[in-house]
Amino acid sequence: MACAQRGALFANPCFTQIHPTCIPVSGEHQSKLTLMSESLRNDGRVWVPKKKGDTRPPEQIPEEERDYYLERKYPSFGNLVPRDVASRNAKQMADDGRGVGDSGLAVYLDFKDAIARLGPEVIKEKYGNLFHMYKKITDEDPYKVPMRIYPAIHYTMGGLWGGLQPDEHGAGAARARRSELLRSRREPPRRERADAGARRRLLRHPVHDQRLSREHAAPEGDDRSRGVQGSGELRAEPDQSPALDQR
Repeated sequence: MACAQRGALFANPCFTQIHPTCIPVSGEHQSKLTLMSESLRNDGRVWVPKKKGDTRPPEQIPEEERDYYLERKYPSFGNLVPRDVASRNAKQMADDGRGVGDSGLAVYLDFKDAIARLGPEVIKEKYGNLFHMYKKITDEDPYKVPMRIYPAIHYTMGGLWGGLQPDEHGAGAARARRSELLRSRREPPRRERADAGARRRLLRHPVHDQRLSREHAAPEGDDRSRGVQGSGELRAEPDQSPALDQR
């Protein structure tokens, strides 16, 4: 933002990256949301209860009452859909009243099938540090119960605008724009500058200069040098300079 304030181009500050595998709020002890690795979706299965408002613990919900919605909606990709698709669908489940946890703003990420297929040691080797972090934050063991995840903002994707040519939108261009801005603040408005320029051109006009020279060179007593005396009025010669262009 400091660069943008000094004249550099700044674009797309509204673009944000959403991370679908975030640990949702578990209590007041959690000062911020924690992002988990997207690699967890390689083996974890995402699901919610089929029934709205179902508050039973996950181990008490039978398989036929679970909705593995990513696998159902995107059979070719399953739980490995792009993160924007996973995030949007998780929010849709919560908005439909099928979110899990005390807040209802979470979905399950279940490793039960992966542990049964690969064994706990393989899962620990692949995700041990993440499982440890999850248990430390939530006091829940993901080897025994499903993780709860929910989308969260990861980072903003806007930034300084870049060009294909060197310094096209860089420091040099920023200095030029800043100089132009400062110059526009110092200079008077365009119409005022035009009026001043017209007056200067009139005073410098050759015909006008020649007439002034003749008046100053006139012999003493010549009325042209000081007008007509004794008549109480002062007459000037007709202005023979070309008329100014009409604005």
